Amino acid sequence: MFPSAVTPPAVGCTSSSCRPGLHQPVCALFVEDAVSTGKNDRCQVLGGNELGYKYEPANTFPKERAEGKAIIILLEIYQEIHETKDNLRHPTMREEDFHQYAAGLNTLDLQHLKSRHSELLSGLNTVDQLRDVHLGKYVELPQIIVVGDQSSGKSSVLEAISRVRFPSKSSLCTRFATELVLRDAAEPRMEVSIKPHETAAKEVKEKLSKFTAMESKLGELSNIINKASAVMGIDEGSKAFSRHILCIKIFGPGIPPLTLVDLPGFYHARGLNQGDEHRTLVDELAAEYMSQEASIILAVISAKSGLEMQKVLQKTKLYDPRGKRTLGIVTKPDQLEKGEMETEFVRLVRNSSDTPWHLKHGWYVLRNRAEKDDVDFDTRDRTESKLLGSAPWTSIKQEFKGIGPLRQKLSDMLLTHTGSQLPRVTSRIRELIKEREHHLGNLGESRIDPRDCRVYLGRIANKFEHLARQAVGGEAKDSDFFDAVCEGSRLGVSGGEHNLRARVRRLNEAFIAVMGKHGSRRTVKWRDEGMNDIWTLGELPNELAEFTALYDLPEQQGVTQDDLEREVQQWAVAARGNEFPDEYSTSLMLTLFEDQATPWKRIAARHLDLVVEAAESLVSSILSHVSGEDNSLRERIADEFIAPFFSDRKAALQAKLEELLPQVNSDCQMLALEWLYTEKTQERSRLRLGKEWSDLQKKLRPESGNDIREGCEPGANLQERASTWSKGVQQLRAENLIDSMVVFYGMTMETFLTNVITLAVEKQLMTRLPGIFSTAQVMGLEDDKLKELAEESEDSQADRSKTEEDLAKLKRGLELCEGWRKSSNKLTGGFLTDLPMASRLPETNGARTNPFLMTCETIG
Repeated sequence: MFPSAVTPPAVGCTSSSCRPGLHQPVCALFVEDAVSTGKNDRCQVLGGNELGYKYEPANTFPKERAEGKAIIILLEIYQEIHETKDNLRHPTMREEDFHQYAAGLNTLDLQHLKSRHSELLSGLNTVDQLRDVHLGKYVELPQIIVVGDQSSGKSSVLEAISRVRFPSKSSLCTRFATELVLRDAAEPRMEVSIKPHETAAKEVKEKLSKFTAMESKLGELSNIINKASAVMGIDEGSKAFSRHILCIKIFGPGIPPLTLVDLPGFYHARGLNQGDEHRTLVDELAAEYMSQEASIILAVISAKSGLEMQKVLQKTKLYDPRGKRTLGIVTKPDQLEKGEMETEFVRLVRNSSDTPWHLKHGWYVLRNRAEKDDVDFDTRDRTESKLLGSAPWTSIKQEFKGIGPLRQKLSDMLLTHTGSQLPRVTSRIRELIKEREHHLGNLGESRIDPRDCRVYLGRIANKFEHLARQAVGGEAKDSDFFDAVCEGSRLGVSGGEHNLRARVRRLNEAFIAVMGKHGSRRTVKWRDEGMNDIWTLGELPNELAEFTALYDLPEQQGVTQDDLEREVQQWAVAARGNEFPDEYSTSLMLTLFEDQATPWKRIAARHLDLVVEAAESLVSSILSHVSGEDNSLRERIADEFIAPFFSDRKAALQAKLEELLPQVNSDCQMLALEWLYTEKTQERSRLRLGKEWSDLQKKLRPESGNDIREGCEPGANLQERASTWSKGVQQLRAENLIDSMVVFYGMTMETFLTNVITLAVEKQLMTRLPGIFSTAQVMGLEDDKLKELAEESEDSQADRSKTEEDLAKLKRGLELCEGWRKSSNKLTGGFLTDLPMASRLPETNGARTNPFLMTCETIG
């Protein structure tokens, strides 16, 4: 059942009755009550060490050491005990006692342990299957990678682990990654294939994929590897390195479950077949594997060179600074120079925590088979055992010396690591499937003929029209396009930057505020301070600062009422006609109005530009949303429908603005609501006259404070006191003209603001947005135009093909992971990690109570 390849020295047994070859560290039995004869010349516990069992007091065994370790199927041990019980039982051990202890192996707990082992092995096989379908390009897979400098002895390490000969030509260093899969099987065999790199040309992939070799004679591996190298274009005289992967699967009785990825060795000096570009490729390949957190790094160093010369140590520090996922191997200990270097390497293997190269998984030491050594593996193992049993290696614990402990350690590590990583791999594959499916959804259906194009384009147009109508209406909005107004809302209230209605309303508010504050060319300081709010709405509201800042506001001039009246009088004299002295020309009032309203066109044009920009941004967002990731299709729709629409609407808005601006000419009736104009003019006159009368009363009132008539007694200078109230005809006419202009300005601005918002913004733009790109337009397109617009581009076809290929691989990977999960649950009853840790034996006559506590930890 157990190959000699995994046989380390016996542990703690010096009995002459122990059978050689049975000292196999296959499990751990822990003694609760120090059951021992106390004599060194006999097996310590009831024949246990005759199977290589290791014993410790149960109360010194930490529970966490057993969790996640590789499990040997203990029921097989139980079977072997029964088969060999006559040889194993000590003379002092009664038959019924032997059966009592042997029966203790067949407990419910051990059935769980057997299931756990099957689960872990199933996980390892699942990862190999994922690697076979190239899932490693999508998600990091748990793996052990072998790295080291050239000539560090990596190939010899692989040989010792697998017990199969690898090519060892010193002139042909490893030029490609090698995936080595070891599995237990009844009959020895091997399978060799090549996995082409994903960037290889199609014809290269086809050529390399055809290479397969199956052989029952494991000694033929070297020849097969040389043939595979030639197929990849690499031979002894070649300078090339390859990104393709050589996959070697080796099956045989007792082979520990293990998967390793051997990478090309780092090199320092440029050799005959090595250039700078090859050095770069090796470093890039190592970085690709070593940087993955799911990779366990097996760092191989040679005892022939000082630590400072080992490039692999520098790389390990770079990608695993704390040494959490690295295991070190020292090779060629027989070639180690005595002295300081010997001390340095022994200290390294001891793995003291205060050394710079301390590793979580420790350091191991192996003896390499020399290139000229033509010995079998049993001889190799004996030579290694003899070497490592002598100085200076006697100070190193047995569990860190030789191929046996290393092989078991690697198997345990990989099984445990794989079991812990597979749930993460499964979760990541699900995420990638969701991403690819979403991407395919964005690409839409494949479009080849006009009918497919019409259906596809019609669906996009329908979505576009629907979203545009919602954005313009500002009411019910689809949550996948419009942002929620507040987090956690369940009322479906949404808005954000895609709510065009809300943004246009804010732009309208800013437009009104800017017109009120900056719409007049000049600001007037009135004699009556109560009139100073005319032509201004005060400071612009802070809540509109974001929008008012978008205007390039004109510079305003200040003028007093007196200066304005004098200016108007000068205009009146210059423009005098046949009117009576107390009358003024309507044209003169309109001229003053036109001068004051000069900024209107500039401000209104800017407002229309801002609204158009908001609409263009929305339409672009909707088009991106409904067309997905097909940039080519989006550009064609934009060129065919969107760009012409906005070009036309900009011209229409500009024409509408010219139409809505006040037309100051003799052919246009400027006044519509005459009664309102008259009422407002009279009201303004009353306010002005009332203020003047109040001022006159103050001037005529005597200082004594008596009735005003007292100030009108004979002798009083009434004419002098009332002089400020008397005005000339020209001044009165100027005041009346300005009053009329102020009223007309206010009425006209209200009309203008309303018309710009309703007749320009709404009628010329907003109401037309949903019809930019509609299903009706698509239905009316000719077949040629449909194909021109919607036929899938070559880039899109390639994208679709690759995405579908990725999706197929990912779904296959998910099937494998789900199969592993279901089989694991079936094996363990759903308890994947928290398994029972111990089984106690019932008390019997002549035996101590509960003598054994069993765990699943394997030695090494």
